[in-house]
Amino acid sequence: MALVFRELVCLSMVSPKECMGYTNVVIGLSVTWAHYTH
Repeated sequence: MALVFRELVCLSMVSPKECMGYTNVVIGLSVTWAHYTH
């Protein structure tokens, strides 16, 4: 949860390009988590 919040802060305050890689990781983990929990 903290990582997602940190990513949102990063996207809102820093250039999106600098966070894109981390964003993709977070999205991937979120999709995987949703897949295995639903």
